[in-house]
Amino acid sequence: ALRSMIGRGGFGEVYEAVRRSAGESVAIKFIPFKKEKEADAAMREFLMIMKLPAHPNIIPILGAIVKTEQTPLNAELPGGARMDNYSTNNTSSTSTAHRSALESMPLLRQSWVSLITPYYKEGDLRKHVLWYMRRGERFPVGIAANIGAQLCRAVSFLHSHNIIHRDIKPENVLLSHNHSRAVLTDFGLAKEADRLVQTLKTKVGSLPFVAPECFSGSYRYQCDIWSIGCVLYAIAAMRVDAGNARMLFNDALKPGFRKDVELELAHYPPAYIGVMLDMLVMPPERRISLENAHLQLESIAASFT
Repeated sequence: ALRSMIGRGGFGEVYEAVRRSAGESVAIKFIPFKKEKEADAAMREFLMIMKLPAHPNIIPILGAIVKTEQTPLNAELPGGARMDNYSTNNTSSTSTAHRSALESMPLLRQSWVSLITPYYKEGDLRKHVLWYMRRGERFPVGIAANIGAQLCRAVSFLHSHNIIHRDIKPENVLLSHNHSRAVLTDFGLAKEADRLVQTLKTKVGSLPFVAPECFSGSYRYQCDIWSIGCVLYAIAAMRVDAGNARMLFNDALKPGFRKDVELELAHYPPAYIGVMLDMLVMPPERRISLENAHLQLESIAASFT
């Protein structure tokens, strides 16, 4: 049975597995087709990422596997992945036994798609922030700024390919063991736009990280800039749990918002807070550009190394 679940998202569950040919760990995200929109989201994620050029801060899709009532378990999609080539890290079963275990799972008795990506055993940004919190330490400024710079680079790359992520949050940022690389993942809510100025009209995202314009159902690429600002705030304030998350889209409307944040985060350098607050500007068109934010955050990170 698949017992090594390493995460759960809005559209499915993620398990650790081992690629038999190379003996390396991978992550397999299973998304059941309970509703048509879930199937659409899963396939949209796969197709969008597969056609993107490689980028160091964007999770690559190594392959995908689909199972429907009309499709056998070992069917392939572009990328050449088959479930026969993978095993869970807790079993040495044969391919036949492995397929039997998969089919016995209640989650997988229905139609589903799975996306195969590299496995980051160090976990996501939320996990790392909580680690520092448990130790009674602040999250290092240099690392925070470096993560922010890499997120700006990743999102700028997506925007250049007409993709809006729409769900940037600590859980969707994977980190290497030494924090040197941040990788943006989980494109289940991503949206491909036809034109840079196109306005989208849906309500999406994780509440503490949602741009205010998303609540009106009409937004553009700048909504991702707001979300990065929220992530930078969550790191510095160490507020990454549902119980202590701050709804910045609501607080930003209050008088004295900027001064309040500056006082709360006085332990962080003004340059970092300045970039973050320039992302958290209500009119989307007045937010700092990703390019400018990247340069400033990269400079801050360099000064702390």
